[in-house]
This record gives sequence, C-alpha cells and structure tokens, in this order.
Amino acid sequence: MMSKEFSHLEDLRRAYDRGANQRNALEDLQWRPAVLEAWLRELPSSPRLLELGPGTGQLALHAQQLGARVHVIDLSAQNVEYCRQRGLSAQVGDLRELVRSDELGLFDGVYAINVLLHVPRAEHAAVMAGVRARLLPGGSALIVSWGGLDREGIWDGDSFDPPRYFSQYGEAAFQALEFDGFEVVRREAVTARAPDGLYPQLLVLRRLSSG
Repeated sequence: MMSKEFSHLEDLRRAYDRGANQRNALEDLQWRPAVLEAWLRELPSSPRLLELGPGTGQLALHAQQLGARVHVIDLSAQNVEYCRQRGLSAQVGDLRELVRSDELGLFDGVYAINVLLHVPRAEHAAVMAGVRARLLPGGSALIVSWGGLDREGIWDGDSFDPPRYFSQYGEAAFQALEFDGFEVVRREAVTARAPDGLYPQLLVLRRLSSG
C-alpha cells in the first residue's frame, strides 16, 4: 500500500521546477532515443503512449515525431508548461495515482525513464499496478532507471536543490525484479556508464490479460 504522501514529494517538485529552464535547453538525449525507438518497433503502428515523468518533453516530442500519439504526466508544473510549448498533451500529476486515473483511458504503451528511481522501492509494485491499469491487455511498459548499486534515500551529493530522493537496484535485485500482472519481455543493461559506475537498467514488460 502506498503512503498517502511520500515525505519527499514536495522536495522533488521544487527541485524539478527550479531545474526546468536548464533542462529545457538540453539537446543531447544520449542513449534515450535509441532505447525508445527499439521499444516502439515492438508496438503497433501509431501507438497511443503515456510517458511518466517526461521532464521538459524532448523524448516525448521525439516519439510524437515518429508517429506515436503521446500524453505525458509530470510532477512539476514548470516541466508540464515546457511540454505544452512543444505541442504535447500534458498534465501535472503523481504517477502513484494512475490506478485511480480512469479518465486517461487505456494506452498501447506506458514508459518511464529515470522516474521510478525517485519513488521508494516499497511503493514500486503499487506504481506498476497503476501502470498496468492504464495499459490495454497485451500492452507494453518500458521502465528504465539508473542502477547498479543498492541505494535508497536522499543523495547528499545531488546537484539539484533540494537534493532528490533515489531508490535504486543492485544487479542481483534487478535480475530478480518482477511485477504482478506482467510478463518480462526484456531485461538488460543499457551500454552507458556514469562516472560513479551506475548504468541504466531496462525492463520491457507485457501486460497479462489476467492476474
């Protein structure tokens, strides 16, 4: 069961509101477009997609330019404003509320890149239940987060103000990671490395019709 209010939620919102201008100016999405494009090839043509935590919308715009119909949800109102300026359908929201967000309808795919790592690990299963609720039967979820070590809590060395909360999986925990109602389609490490040795851990999940 998720807590009613994750204690660091307001700090995350403030951090991303404050960093929105700088992040909006970034043009290099690094490994993200290739990951997204590989996933899109597994989906129906012109898929309806939901992106969680899109930041200022660069990747969602890329998906839209490739023919997807994209809606995005972000915690930060500043991020959402930049997304709308890019011509994206966007709203402010909490990904933990997806299970109760029936007004969104159903999607062919839901993706979240470096988003779940800002939610306590104890709440990941409940978040993924919400993702499942927003997917058509057989729909696909793409979840990518920096990992490679077990870490949970505020990162004191974070460049954001206030410092953000991180919950990350070591390799053994990542290899064992599963979620109810989903089949694991792909589980792999993206070939990118941060200076501290972290790397993106990628899961592609298929929504089962039952379970």
